[in-house]
Amino acid sequence: MNQHQDVETQESIGSMAGLVDRFRQLAVRQLNGGANLSQLSFALAFVATEIGLKVGKKKDSLEVFQTVLQAAALAAANAAPDSKDAFETEPASQGHLGAFFH
Repeated sequence: MNQHQDVETQESIGSMAGLVDRFRQLAVRQLNGGANLSQLSFALAFVATEIGLKVGKKKDSLEVFQTVLQAAALAAANAAPDSKDAFETEPASQGHLGAFFH
C-alpha cells in the first residue's frame, strides 16, 4: 500500500469505526457464546467477500478482494503488541478484542 492509499485507509477507518465496532461486538458475543474462533473468522471473511461480489458490479470484483485483504492486513498490523488499534472504541476496562486472538 502506498502512502496515498494509507492516508485514504486511515480516513476510511474513522468513518467506519461505528460499523466496525458493531461487528466487533457481534464477534465477541459469538465467541462468548461458544463459537469456534477459526470458523467465526472464516464466516466473517466469507460474508464480506460474498456481499461485495454479489452487490458490486462484475468489473469491481478485484476491488472487493483488495478491500478484504487490506482490512485483514490492517487487523494484523493492529494486533502487533506495539500497535495502537485504529478501531479502538472499547473502554479500557473491557479489554481489547485482540486479547481473544493471542
